[in-house]
Amino acid sequence: MPDSVEQRLATTLCTYRGHSSWMEAVAWSPDSTRLASGSWDRTVQVWNASSGETIATYRGHSKIIQAVAWSPDGAKIASTDQSYPGRVQVWDAATGEEIIAFYGDTAFVYDLAWSPDGTRIASTGSMFERLVHVWDAQTGEQLLTYRDHPSAVCKVAWSPDSARIVSASREPDGTIQIWDASSGETLLTFSQEKDWTGACAVAWSPNGKRIAAATSGTARVQVWDASRGRRIATSLHGASSVAWSADSQRIASATGITNPREYLSDDDYDGPPPDSLTWKMMGGEKVWKKYVESQLRDPRRIHNKTCIARETKVRGPAVLVWDAATGADIFVCAPHADAIKAVAWSPDGTRIASASVDRTVQVSQAL
Repeated sequence: MPDSVEQRLATTLCTYRGHSSWMEAVAWSPDSTRLASGSWDRTVQVWNASSGETIATYRGHSKIIQAVAWSPDGAKIASTDQSYPGRVQVWDAATGEEIIAFYGDTAFVYDLAWSPDGTRIASTGSMFERLVHVWDAQTGEQLLTYRDHPSAVCKVAWSPDSARIVSASREPDGTIQIWDASSGETLLTFSQEKDWTGACAVAWSPNGKRIAAATSGTARVQVWDASRGRRIATSLHGASSVAWSADSQRIASATGITNPREYLSDDDYDGPPPDSLTWKMMGGEKVWKKYVESQLRDPRRIHNKTCIARETKVRGPAVLVWDAATGADIFVCAPHADAIKAVAWSPDGTRIASASVDRTVQVSQAL
């Protein structure tokens, strides 16, 4: 653990600027050499994590990218966007050529995850449905549909042994459920607590023992025992995305601090594209600006206790790394000029990538 405040600010190793609009998703290749990033510019780009050199660009999406996931062998990438009907597209990570697409939802697919054994892909039904689909990753055959969430499902993740899936729903249900990936049997439902309004991020630890969930209704990230549903730790801050270290000891989470910058300016508005679903759902520019302003005033978006981000004089969005057992902050990295939408820890444990509304992806050294 770093001894001084100065040592707690991690070095930025690479900044990727290949996208022309807001970032939404980022994922490491299994060998930790490449990153795939998804943007509001409707492309998924694959690039060298050390040099920032673009390797491939997938242009098969017509709407804002929602999620990206690598196949365990690093040869393919699955991605999804806000298109109707919802679909998962699988393509060659080296060439950007589409291999197969899965169609199965009336509304867009909100999240997806590739099973660690490489055989299946899980995807959420959409923001408006209550389903999780499990697909054969090679043929696109729908193997299973999970229907036990009474509210819209927003996030999904696999257990490291590919035997179970954790899915998180929005309010009013707001539960996290663990279920058998073959039979669809519900194995565990995390108890609903005061102020719990569902998860905006969920991640399974590499050792399979714990689950981290960023809650949308409270200023905290919670760590749960994956076998019993018992809460183990709570962070000092809120987050929009979470990622585990390779040794399952630490968690990286994107702070919820928002910087108004251009999109609060009447002259230089830089909000969601006018033809996007997000724009329509929010009611246009005026409603969006009111939403952002309310977030800036919301004390839950700012650290509610003294922590490393303040000690290192980081102001604005950043990635905080903290102890998964105690919730104590360890170090801070990747200060961005605007809100961070996604964070990912490299499989080799050495680096952390963060994707931001400022149109960049930063790769930072993991202390």
